[in-house]
Amino acid sequence: MLIYGFHRLADIADRRAMDVDVATINTAIRESLGNYNEMVDSLMSLLVQKTTEYKTKYRGSTGGRLQPLDENGRARPRKAISEYEVALPIFNAGDAWGANFLTNAKMTVQDVNDTLDQMQMRDLQWLVDQIIAAIFAEANYTFPDDEHGDLTVKPLANGDADLYLPAGGVALATANHLMAQAAAIGDGADNPFPTIRAKLRGFRDTAGQIVALSSTSLRTSIEGLATFRERNDPNLSVAADTQSLVANLAAMLPPNAELFGYADGVFQAEWPNIPSGFGFATSTGGERPIAMREDTVASLRGFQEIGTREDTPWMEHQYLRRAGFGGWNRVGAVAFKIGAADYDPPTGYAPPLP
Repeated sequence: MLIYGFHRLADIADRRAMDVDVATINTAIRESLGNYNEMVDSLMSLLVQKTTEYKTKYRGSTGGRLQPLDENGRARPRKAISEYEVALPIFNAGDAWGANFLTNAKMTVQDVNDTLDQMQMRDLQWLVDQIIAAIFAEANYTFPDDEHGDLTVKPLANGDADLYLPAGGVALATANHLMAQAAAIGDGADNPFPTIRAKLRGFRDTAGQIVALSSTSLRTSIEGLATFRERNDPNLSVAADTQSLVANLAAMLPPNAELFGYADGVFQAEWPNIPSGFGFATSTGGERPIAMREDTVASLRGFQEIGTREDTPWMEHQYLRRAGFGGWNRVGAVAFKIGAADYDPPTGYAPPLP
């Protein structure tokens, strides 16, 4: 398979790369990286807000209602927004490909394509791991920033002192969007989705449709809910008096995620990357729950080739991803753990990841 950029070189894919004009290969690599970075941005758009700020304040509404006035009254000026501080880490991660003189001489255009494709897959997996760690984080942690000192990176709302505006409310309130349920997902009190929906609908900073992304281990129990409606299969006719999901989700799901149904006002999707027993829900509108920090230097954003090295008979190409993730709209998602009375992050995903 030829990735974008190399798709135009199908007729010379089996030729030695050294026999092809260098500009042709470099153009294919640049186009491939540009397309890949755009694709990643789209796949992350449901969850991630991009920024170059290392520390900022998330700005929300203060709520309240108009002040009563008589004919000579004058309203008192009031603060127009509420805010809480968030900070974001930034990490360096990379990959490289190389060869000795003989291997390089025999490398085909297809080999170059396959090598770049593999590195992009590794970059995507790194991003997914970082996002999952940020979504399921339980507590603040300190990130030692080389330029800005110690930064406090926050998770989703975890019952701390930060305040948020309830939907329809006039007073700011604390929130906890980390849930744990000892029993398996089932009908009645063992169905977490009405509570999850209420938590997300309960704050002004969420809007649009609600979608839950769950691990593969939870799919069967979700499909067993009395309120579950499977996704309509366009290849099959629907029997009379049978309900199925016909609405579309107004957002792009992350890589490998599959929309499979609907229950209790929540679109249901399976994301195999999520560790067993875990899931989270978010809304398609409003501010994203997670922020992704990138470098202030434009050339260091995205997955980029940063240099080559030649030391005869060896040569190598170095690629870099410089990014970090943390809580942004802290009431913009609800993380849940099924099969445990107390919430803690998935094993191996407690931030910061290596």
